[in-house]
Amino acid sequence: MKKMISALLALALMLCAFAMAEAIVPQFSFDPNEGTYPAAFNRDEIKDGNLYNVKLYTEDNYDIVDVSRMAVGDTFEAEGNTITIETLEKDEFGNININGGFEAENGYTLTTEEDTNGFTTTGYNDFCTYTERGTCNLELAENVTFTDSADIDADALLNGKEALTVTGIEAVTQAIAEAQIDSFDSHNTEIVIQDGKVVQINRRFNP
Repeated sequence: MKKMISALLALALMLCAFAMAEAIVPQFSFDPNEGTYPAAFNRDEIKDGNLYNVKLYTEDNYDIVDVSRMAVGDTFEAEGNTITIETLEKDEFGNININGGFEAENGYTLTTEEDTNGFTTTGYNDFCTYTERGTCNLELAENVTFTDSADIDADALLNGKEALTVTGIEAVTQAIAEAQIDSFDSHNTEIVIQDGKVVQINRRFNP
């Protein structure tokens, strides 16, 4: 009888813990017709004034209150994946390592900057993670601009080296097709959409 009661108590505690677990999810707003988003596309699919099969993302940002209440047993969502929080550690810089941090399997590191009201995931080269929000076809605006510094690191930019900048559908299409670096992904590319049209494509250096 005592063993049965102990087992029932253990089960009740497990159920209570499960019921109290929180889900920590990214905070975002998304409208495929308006906004600035990390993006990924195949450069062969920019043609006829359109950008086809472009994937749009949002940064994985988290509410500071949610993070302050985060506990072992909660679930954490990033990059479209959901993990269970098994360990939580804060380092000397105020970063929060989940399950051993971003270098560990199923691990993430959260960081925040002064004067911000939230946290973001961070990884190699201090780039945050992104969650894909959808794939769509987008029309290029007549005055679309492409700015490309994918082959210029931050120091070179600071020292006056200028990024490539071209404007107009034909010039942008040609510049993207002929670019020495052929990758356009969420870690180096963002697009600006206004009224359902792409008005700007920006690509940065990604070591």
